[in-house]
Amino acid sequence: MPQKNENLQKHTLNLRRGDYQALIEAYEGRPINASYVIQTIVSAFVDKLRKKISDEQPKLEIELNGEFLND
Repeated sequence: MPQKNENLQKHTLNLRRGDYQALIEAYEGRPINASYVIQTIVSAFVDKLRKKISDEQPKLEIELNGEFLND
């Protein structure tokens, strides 16, 4: 079983009928469960989304009297 992550917050997630059961069956007998699979997928998606947003942010440098204010 994966190590316990203390940085989790509980949420209710509505899935299509049968999706959760399909994950349970797909990973039956393995040391991970359906909740961990969903958590991993969502975390990877959010990390990718945050990176994309970060990469798209314009780099703004503010200089006042020869000093950069955003340092």
